[in-house]
Parts: sequence; structure tokens; C-alpha cells
Amino acid sequence: MSQKPENKFMGAVHKQLPDDAIYKMKITPVFNSGKFDTFYEGHARDLFVEYKFLELPKRYETMIHFDKMLSPNQLEWGNRRVERTAASDRVPPHLAIGCREKGRYFGLFLQYTPDMTPINTKTFRDNLLSAKEIADRILSLVS
Repeated sequence: MSQKPENKFMGAVHKQLPDDAIYKMKITPVFNSGKFDTFYEGHARDLFVEYKFLELPKRYETMIHFDKMLSPNQLEWGNRRVERTAASDRVPPHLAIGCREKGRYFGLFLQYTPDMTPINTKTFRDNLLSAKEIADRILSLVS
């Protein structure tokens, strides 16, 4: 059975994370419907990340709506998590939205907020990060 592109994107990021500095756990949706995909535990903090994969639209002006990528349960869980992290030193949840360009995985790494502003495809492309850059950002948030 072949892996879904979302899992391949996540795997590309995970390959860049040092095992001795961070614990990572894929959350199974069958038992945890609505929670974000992955839990990371670093030496200082924890982080939840929801991974999504996007076939980029060809037209630069096409809008990308982040909230439409999430299920109602994920939106509810994400909003609740934002509320709980706001009054603490916890790291808010994040989204990693991947795509494949020229045979490699790239993506955006964004802090989740209940009112995420849509962006156009050109802005998405202009701000792409490599899997290594996303891994570095995860590491810096939990270290």
C-alpha cells in the first residue's frame, strides 16, 4: 500500500528531526478524532501540528483557505487548544501545509489561529520552506 502525500511530507520533515532532541508521535485519528496529527515533545515544551498536503493551483490568484482544510472536529480542537495556550507558556498548535515541487517536499509552517487569513497561491509559493526549515522551526519551538 502506498503512502498518502501528506504522510510522505510528514516523513520528509521527520527525517530532519534529531531523535535525541525531540520525541514525535503520530496521533491515530481512529482513536483521537479531531486532534492534530502529530505531537512533539522537546526538552522544554510540547507542540501539536496538523499536517496537510495541497496540490497547488496553477493560477497564482487562486485563494487558499486554511480553515477549509480542517474538519469541524479539528477546528473545534484547535480553537480550544489556542484558548488553553494563550494564558500559559505552552506553544500554540501549528499547521504544516505541504506540496511537492520539482520532486521535493516543501510547505508552510503556520501558527494555527481561529481566524486564519486565506492567501493566494503566489504568496503560498513565495513563502515555501524546505522540510529541513520546517523541522528547524519545530525544534526551536520545543527546545
